[in-house]
Amino acid sequence: MTYFHRTCLWALITIGASLGCIGCGPSQKDRAVVKGKVKWNGTELRVGTVMFTTKDGRTGSTTIGQDGTYTMGDAPVGEVTITVTVPELSGQMKMGGLKDFVNKSPIEGGDGGGGKMSTPQVPMEFPQIPEKFTKAESSPLKFTVKKGEQTHDIELTPN
Repeated sequence: MTYFHRTCLWALITIGASLGCIGCGPSQKDRAVVKGKVKWNGTELRVGTVMFTTKDGRTGSTTIGQDGTYTMGDAPVGEVTITVTVPELSGQMKMGGLKDFVNKSPIEGGDGGGGKMSTPQVPMEFPQIPEKFTKAESSPLKFTVKKGEQTHDIELTPN
């Protein structure tokens, strides 16, 4: 076998091995749909964000609805750590500004159609959940996401 043939053979072997590794492990595109309820101390958590994080850094996130449910359409497939965060009230909002904002009367004719525009439904109190649930490094919440659609309820407790 000549030097040229050996070089071509090694090139083909290298390319073949490289192509063989494509598809090994979870892909950035491997995503699933996960739905569920989020509860804090037995009561629906009506505001916040749920995030799933894999060990290799892939993430998916969604907001929690006012009924305490979430639907994540971009959940990464594989074992995930779950974090939950809630907004923090600051400044004027802590001093009653949020109540003033929510309790204002509807705007007459503000929607361009001559009707009433309703005020947003904002929870009056945001629970303070333990910090361990807000960071992937400390959250004890784990779940294995599989391809397709699945349900996973999240229960947060004070301890």
